[in-house]
Amino acid sequence: MRLMKFEDLQKIVPNLKLITESNSTSEILSICDLDFPSQNGLLFIKNKKYLNRVLESKLPVLGIILSEKLESEAKDLEKFNPLFVATATNIDLAVSFLSKPFYELKYSSILQVEAKIAASAKVHEGAFVGKDVSIGENTVLHPGAVVMDNCVIGSNCVLYPNTSIYPFVEMGDDVRIHSGSVIGADGFGYNHDAGVHHKVWHMGGVKIGNSVEVGANSQIDGGTFSPTVIGDGTKLDNNVQIGHNCRLGRGVMICGHVAIGGSSYLDDYTVFGGKSGMGDNMKLGKGCQVAGGALVNTDWPDGTVLGGHPARPLKEWMRGIAFVRKESLKKK
Repeated sequence: MRLMKFEDLQKIVPNLKLITESNSTSEILSICDLDFPSQNGLLFIKNKKYLNRVLESKLPVLGIILSEKLESEAKDLEKFNPLFVATATNIDLAVSFLSKPFYELKYSSILQVEAKIAASAKVHEGAFVGKDVSIGENTVLHPGAVVMDNCVIGSNCVLYPNTSIYPFVEMGDDVRIHSGSVIGADGFGYNHDAGVHHKVWHMGGVKIGNSVEVGANSQIDGGTFSPTVIGDGTKLDNNVQIGHNCRLGRGVMICGHVAIGGSSYLDDYTVFGGKSGMGDNMKLGKGCQVAGGALVNTDWPDGTVLGGHPARPLKEWMRGIAFVRKESLKKK
């Protein structure tokens, strides 16, 4: 599949409207986002909040598609000397429809070369290793472990039986992935229109640091257009769900049955107790602690200790529980 120019994008999404044109005949190499912008990438801007983040950043030369509601803001983007700025009547559908051909382009570009497996690595019978994979020294793949195309697995890693590593996953050294876990599956992304859920095609993969451990039957979803990131020394218990495009810092600890919504950020050494959770697009600062069963639905600063649903500072929540119990026990 060849690279695409603006006119090719317009054939897929006819309602794209070119607003400013500098070099709209240039080829688009990929879809990107603000966390990982790429030269000649395609950036979608859905709302004013995201637009403001873009305007405050430093971007390479890329193509930009805005929500039609932001058309009056288009000139502010000229300082980036974009390949083009266009608007879409329905930007969510534009993301769904344009992500598929770029997904196909990325997967078709995987090099059809044999894996590079270090001499000291052990790949047991029944394990599978795809094309253009790199496996480091002393790494062990147990029977049933699957490493799909274009992955990088560091040294001294262990992939236990029946682990599934999707394409475009990178792992550092000393990583342990326990049985039944899936790294890099598509995130849960759909845009609804006229009774149909249109898929957003995920191609961002996952980037895992050093000394990370992932418990049994846990999932780390691949990013939409840039990777989901797991920092050095982070530990996930069994049955943990990390949504697409999350970014976990160093030394994060997550106990069993926790779900973290997509595009959320957990800073270094944050801890989640069992059966707690967090919505999408939220941020916890360094060293936060979330009690078991708590549900986080807003941002919190460094060092906050949280409990309850919705999660509140723990002492505040406990006072509330005590007050409710006291009132409920009063004689009528």
